[in-house]
Order: sequence, then C-alpha cells, then structure tokens
Amino acid sequence: MRKNERGFVLPITLLLTFLVLFLLTHYSALYVVEARSFYETKGRYQLQYLINHGLFEAKKYVNNSLKKEETSWIETKNGSVEITISPLSATEAKVELVCKGANRGNATVWVVMDVDSHKVIQYQEGSSLSF
Repeated sequence: MRKNERGFVLPITLLLTFLVLFLLTHYSALYVVEARSFYETKGRYQLQYLINHGLFEAKKYVNNSLKKEETSWIETKNGSVEITISPLSATEAKVELVCKGANRGNATVWVVMDVDSHKVIQYQEGSSLSF
C-alpha cells in the first residue's frame, strides 16, 4: 500500500454503512406510518359501515305505533351496534346508535327521523370514530 491510500478504506466503509443504515431506518419508518394509517382507515370504514347498518335497521322499528323507548342490539363480524329509539313527538323519533368496532373503535350517533317518511331530519355525531 502506498502512503496516500492508507486512510481510504475505513472512511469509505463508515460512510457507506451510515448511508445504508439511514436508508433502512427511513424506509422502515415509512412502512410503520403506512401500516398505522391503514389500520385507522380500516377502523373508520368499519365504524361507518356499522352506523349505516344501524340506521337501516332503525328504519324498520320507527313507525306510528312507537309509544315508549325501545332498545335493540345488532352483532356483526365488524362489531356491534346498540340502537335506542325514543319518540320525540307524534311525527319524530330520536335514534341513538352506539357502535363498537372489532378493533376497539367507538362511535356514537344521534339521529332525528321523520316517522312517516323514515327520512333523517337531523344527524349528529358524538364521540365519533375514535380509537
């Protein structure tokens, strides 16, 4: 080895090692962020499905013969929905949906529905889509 080549191998090896470790750390962090984002998006989709399913089931129970508060429970593979229907007046009923997702997600929704046409008059989300 010549005198001018003595300190060449160690600095280049350290530089390449640092570069490889930096790229490995960077791409593993991107993977973790994407995996968490996918988990949260999947949970939100499941809770939205439970809300829609609960509203569909609640429309079956809202009718003119509703005199007192009724409670129903729906269990699916994505979670469960507790439906509470209470009459507000002769033409309106309040529907409360408490959804519990399979991946520990929770959502609470309050809906005021027209009894005759089964249309939603007012929609309000409480502790919505929280994980």
